[in-house]
Amino acid sequence: MRTGDQWLHNGLFRHKPDDDIDGDVVFREFVTNLLIFVGEALLSAACLGIAAADGNVTFLIFGIVAAIAAALPVRDWICR
Repeated sequence: MRTGDQWLHNGLFRHKPDDDIDGDVVFREFVTNLLIFVGEALLSAACLGIAAADGNVTFLIFGIVAAIAAALPVRDWICR
């Protein structure tokens, strides 16, 4: 592990006996869902860009499916 990554590791995986472990779990789930959302949004944008440039229906379908998959965690966050 690089020296610059140590603060991230300490922030995410450090536990003291009096720490709020439930809060850490919620934070990790939020970060994981956020990374999945960003990845799917980028995938959707790339697929829709290829579909717009080439007129490729397959990439259009992939882009729409990725956009729907990216929107599902947002719906869960709002409805909690």
